[in-house]
Amino acid sequence: MKFIANLFNGLLMALMLFMLYTHGWPSGLDFWLFMLCWAAPITSVIALWQQADKERGNWISLFIKRKALEERHKIAKLTPQASDQAEDLR
Repeated sequence: MKFIANLFNGLLMALMLFMLYTHGWPSGLDFWLFMLCWAAPITSVIALWQQADKERGNWISLFIKRKALEERHKIAKLTPQASDQAEDLR
């Protein structure tokens, strides 16, 4: 369903670009209608993409979590060695 919504939003924006190319820049009341026709699909696409990011997880936050987990594993591996070396020095 999100694919269809994105498809129709893209088609609407393509149609608006075609109309802008063929008829030129709108003026008067047509300008505000034109802007509304641009604002609706753009906000819809942004909302759909943000929802998709929430569902699958933001890749930047996942990358940071993975790096933090890797560092914790490195520390966990070094901790027994560090405590053994400290006992040897005593």
